[in-house]
Amino acid sequence: MLIKIDRLLPEDLLKVLQTRLATAEFVDGRITASGNARIVKNNTQLAPGSALADELGEAILKHLRNVPEFVGATLPQRVSRPMFSAYTQGMEYGLHVDSGVLQTRQGPIRSDIAMTIFLSPPESYEGGELQIEDIGLGNHRIKLAAGSAFAYPATSLHRVAPVTKGRRLACVLWIQSQIRDPGQRRILADLDAAVSRLRERDPNSPELKLVLAAYHNLLRLWADT
Repeated sequence: MLIKIDRLLPEDLLKVLQTRLATAEFVDGRITASGNARIVKNNTQLAPGSALADELGEAILKHLRNVPEFVGATLPQRVSRPMFSAYTQGMEYGLHVDSGVLQTRQGPIRSDIAMTIFLSPPESYEGGELQIEDIGLGNHRIKLAAGSAFAYPATSLHRVAPVTKGRRLACVLWIQSQIRDPGQRRILADLDAAVSRLRERDPNSPELKLVLAAYHNLLRLWADT
């Protein structure tokens, strides 16, 4: 399930992130890579666990908890600390798949869903598209407006194309969903979207009550909590 969330970050939070990261010290991104990813990863990142990384990461996580579109589509059980990356000319992240379980300071997290939040205006750099291989459906190339996000199954083969000009700033994080199965997660996300539309039309309609009942009964049946 591929999820595009336009303007995920409010303008004031986006400006804070851009300003603070513009002068921050970045380190070799390979320090957090393992296996084959260490070979194909060529970027820099804000040192994980640094005071600035924790401060900015907490600001993003606090905001995400209050975004219905994010919560409804991913049904988060646990969310990793955001990682802030920077790519300049010649840097890229070659084709790879994310680790199935991430070892974090908060304990292990099963990586069901990966999400990239774009922080640089797309016109400020060339290249640097997020590329996702979707078997049977071709490849997706994603380059979104600053503050917008793209979430996709962490099981996907994906890469960041080489940056040929400018600087690409982004934030990446991983979600362990309450619903392990991606097909079930898609059904619940569709029902959640239907609930929102029915509620806008008539919050007391019998159709809304039926859809809500189906949603929560399936959630009760499938949730891994």
